[in-house]
Amino acid sequence: MPKSITSDTSQDAALVVDGLSQVFQSVTALDQLSFEARDREFLTIVGPSGCGKSTTLRLIAGLNTPTGGLITVHGQTVKGPVPGAAMVFQSPVLLPWRRTMDNILFTAEMRGLNPDTYRKQAQVLLQLAGLETFENSFPHELSGGMQQRVSICRALLLDPTLLLMDEPFGALDVITRENLGFRLQRIWMETMNTVVFVTHSITEAVLLSDRVIIMSPRPGRVQATIDIDLPRPRTTAMLQDSRFLELSVVIRKEMETEWSE
Repeated sequence: MPKSITSDTSQDAALVVDGLSQVFQSVTALDQLSFEARDREFLTIVGPSGCGKSTTLRLIAGLNTPTGGLITVHGQTVKGPVPGAAMVFQSPVLLPWRRTMDNILFTAEMRGLNPDTYRKQAQVLLQLAGLETFENSFPHELSGGMQQRVSICRALLLDPTLLLMDEPFGALDVITRENLGFRLQRIWMETMNTVVFVTHSITEAVLLSDRVIIMSPRPGRVQATIDIDLPRPRTTAMLQDSRFLELSVVIRKEMETEWSE
């Protein structure tokens, strides 16, 4: 049985993952994985490499079909790509011939929508991301962290009900990813989308999350779920707060215990 240091979520769940299993040929990637995400919650998943974190996100988004189990988003069973979901990957994947604004508006174009209708929303997101002066820049003129901020703005353009983020800061240096963590917190507190975030960083998980799910080594299961009961907005000073450090230690101990068995 997975450990739970958390409150009940069933009554206001935006996402329900129930008994999820995934087998690739003879390899069982996920085995009876179950968890929920509340509406407007920032939920983070941590776990060792190969435990199925990215596989889980792709299944939630409806990009792959699970071997077993059930996924529902706002009460609707996932049977294919989820219209109200958006994904942010480790690589920004920006179109190099498009300027920042046009890269963000590309989301609307791909849905067959008039991009001009969403230009004002894109400008709001650029301001939240601190990129308002880079609206006409090409990707090669932006740093890696700035490119990833553009990617996040692009994902949020159509106000998704569910934002899936697969180690979006994993390729960046420690200082840049910390700064982006605070920037993401600011954006999320304005947009309040339901977020499922994957990371290897314990500090990042505590900084951003309402709850943290710890997955076991393959086959992936939920080993523990921990509430992050810190006030928002979270600041750089909070990184040294006794409760922040206590929660980090709790997560680390859970990870070390489960991963060493």
